[in-house]
Amino acid sequence: MEDSYRKLDESIKAIREAEEFLYISMAWWWDDSVGRELFKEVEAAKNKGLDIRVEMRPDPSNEQIENRLSKLKIEVKQIVEFHAKAICT
Repeated sequence: MEDSYRKLDESIKAIREAEEFLYISMAWWWDDSVGRELFKEVEAAKNKGLDIRVEMRPDPSNEQIENRLSKLKIEVKQIVEFHAKAICT
């Protein structure tokens, strides 16, 4: 579990340090405590004016976060059989 929290901290740090763009590839982004924490950071990055794009699977488990991202006018590209995790800044 400690490794999961370290990865969350690293993801949050990368999002906070982004200056111009933020591209996120995440096959599954659940609306749980971790997913909401990441969303909160992405929302803050959007409010800073960053170009943000997200790739994820077209999966029912992603719908809640995808809807929240869409409300922020963040482009979400759905990729079938996608399996990756990356945050690029």
